[in-house]
Amino acid sequence: MRADQIAVQMYTLREHAATDLDATFWRLAEMGYKQVEFAGYYDNSVEDVAAMLDRHGLRAPASHVQFSQFEERFDGVIEDAKTLGIEWLIAPMAPMRDVANDLVIETIGKLDDFGKRVTDAGLKFAYHNHNFEFEVTLDGGLTVFDTLVAETNPDNVKLELDAFWANRAGQDAAALVDKHSDRVRLVHIKDAAHDDLARDVPFGEGQLDWDAILKASEAAGVEYYVTEQDNPGDAFEDVETGLRNAEKWSGQ
Repeated sequence: MRADQIAVQMYTLREHAATDLDATFWRLAEMGYKQVEFAGYYDNSVEDVAAMLDRHGLRAPASHVQFSQFEERFDGVIEDAKTLGIEWLIAPMAPMRDVANDLVIETIGKLDDFGKRVTDAGLKFAYHNHNFEFEVTLDGGLTVFDTLVAETNPDNVKLELDAFWANRAGQDAAALVDKHSDRVRLVHIKDAAHDDLARDVPFGEGQLDWDAILKASEAAGVEYYVTEQDNPGDAFEDVETGLRNAEKWSGQ
């Protein structure tokens, strides 16, 4: 992991960003972050967001985009991404948790279509996992995750592996990166508490085997490593701890 590959997922800072996105960017830049991964623009125009990024010396290589946005305003999603210089459009969740087998297959087909259209537009597309993809088994005996991998075009649909959620589902994140080295292109470096694998903590402060995960990720050609917490304590303190720990690994 190189220093120029480290980003922060803005969902971690959602309460601050919703109040004052520009000030949130300023704080992140002061910490030393150079890159952010979006999860919405908090009612700001993309032109204003682009100006904020530029003002604070930040760039946005990736953005989480809700499944409904791909369905309802695909062209607008692409236009927004190009305005902001985004490389990766990522589906952070799809409507296939606890639903019938045929609806899961239909949803995966839509993800495959999104991936082709995003690629045709000159950008890149990935799917971000949670835990249920590894825990729900479909009629054919495969998990949702394995079905998604099998039923989507690897040229168009890549993976953003969330190591925390994979670990919570009982998966070995390093082994997943090894197995899917042609598809894992981004990694959420979110850690799990030593006393509770269901509680997320800043990167490097928990129980995950980051030496193994990062070694596998480097070998796979992962492009970006994104600090994130779904449930931070003090969000600014936590993302700074994650950055400082990531900088230590990047210097190894």
